[in-house]
Amino acid sequence: MLQYTICFIKKNQDLLLLNRRKAPTMGLWNGVGGKLEKNESPSECVIRETFEETGIELDHVTYAGNAF
Repeated sequence: MLQYTICFIKKNQDLLLLNRRKAPTMGLWNGVGGKLEKNESPSECVIRETFEETGIELDHVTYAGNAF
């Protein structure tokens, strides 16, 4: 089973969402995230994916739970 992360970045009252460019989710709004790489923790994945997708460098993340 593939494992993914998703991150919702909030600053004051603003929430960062991405509009997806590729099928099958093209045109949908979602948080930042992606697939965990081998031997990568979910927090490391969120930090890496956020930088890759937005250029934002996160110092830390807060774990909020699992979705199934």
